[in-house]
Amino acid sequence: MLARLARVISVVAHPLLMPVFSLVFTFFGPTPWSLLPPSYKAVAALYVGLGTCLLPLASVVFFLSIRVVKNLEMPTRSERQMPLIFACLTTALTLYFAWTTLKLPLPIVGMVAGEFLMLVVGAAITPFWKVSLHAMGAAALLVFVIFVGVLSRFDFALVAAIVIALGGAVGWARLYLQSHTSAQLAVGYAVGVVAMSIGMVAVLVGFAR
Repeated sequence: MLARLARVISVVAHPLLMPVFSLVFTFFGPTPWSLLPPSYKAVAALYVGLGTCLLPLASVVFFLSIRVVKNLEMPTRSERQMPLIFACLTTALTLYFAWTTLKLPLPIVGMVAGEFLMLVVGAAITPFWKVSLHAMGAAALLVFVIFVGVLSRFDFALVAAIVIALGGAVGWARLYLQSHTSAQLAVGYAVGVVAMSIGMVAVLVGFAR
């Protein structure tokens, strides 16, 4: 029973789903961007979701078909390397067009920038150490919620508490499944916080200039 729960949490809190949760929160939560036209939200969600989630997930299926990846959980470091590099490329393209062409809301652009930095660090560490990508995603989502809450000037304590609980559940699940050690989780959380903070601040400062 607990093993099944841990697997469900791992799937629901998959790091590639973090941008999707961020989009839902931005466009449907108590933020100024929730007032944007539905058609605009749909285009933004489709573009960002495609580049940061759907295409990277499709690459995992492709690498699975050619046996570069043995299963969808990618338990070994070598299996994670190619999907991570591909995700870096698609996220970089998403970031470029989101900033230069589509002119998406700044929090979304900052989120994609943070996601890109997080993936780059993950790809750089993975050949040497199995850092937790799940922890990165959970921590990055929390930082994003805090930034959007501050920018929107609303009480985001409840949402932050839910995301913190999710991050704790992710840590428990990965430990229970013996997918990571405590150190790998701790480093993952730290990378997620730093990467998303840099991404959000860089975009906001760049726009201000």
